[in-house]
Amino acid sequence: MIELDSATLSLRQPTVSTHSALLGVDEAGQHLLACGNELVLGHARGRDIDLPFLANLPPRHACFQLRQSFLGGAEWHIVPLSDEPVLRNGRAVERRGAQLRDHDHLELATNLELSFHLPDPSTSSALLIVRRGPDCAGANRLLLVAPGPGGRVRVGATPQRHVRVPNLRGDCALAWNGEELELASELGIALRGAERLQEARAQCALPFPPRARTDLALGASAGAQPALWLTLEPLLHDE
Repeated sequence: MIELDSATLSLRQPTVSTHSALLGVDEAGQHLLACGNELVLGHARGRDIDLPFLANLPPRHACFQLRQSFLGGAEWHIVPLSDEPVLRNGRAVERRGAQLRDHDHLELATNLELSFHLPDPSTSSALLIVRRGPDCAGANRLLLVAPGPGGRVRVGATPQRHVRVPNLRGDCALAWNGEELELASELGIALRGAERLQEARAQCALPFPPRARTDLALGASAGAQPALWLTLEPLLHDE
């Protein structure tokens, strides 16, 4: 009989990311939610990585930092963490970092390019889109979620939404308060239980990071198809 070291086996168990989760949106695909003022991008095998990629990256390559400016309010910066280059609009970013602006183009590896977006001027949360290279844990759209109500992420039909769903009548907003993800929608939000949808509410709060997949329906009513399905599930890391 082959005996396996239990300590070795425990190291192989996936761990749940503390600041990131996966958000699936019908008609808009898979998104990664990364919540916090400092979010680290690196190789998927690295430790404490909020934005993990299976690309030609060091374990910890760059950090997205949300800084408060005296005149400009909240601003996102990118700061290199390794000796490998980080390019913003074709120019190398210095060690002190660089402020990011809407539509900036980022080259982070020979096989990874992202674009940075600020679609909604009323919130400090940002959007990264994978332009070339592998996705991030199955998502090619990454949401950098700032804390509190000022960092709410909005789901809706107009171009000024972080997650755009054509023909969706009514918005949904997500806000992270450090321990929970708060959702609000004029359409009403219902959680799926074991076999059915619970009663719809205008607001709900879910533990963050999630420990298991949660299905939510917007605009659910008796006998009617929900206007939109959302899924929230944990992001797992292989240690």
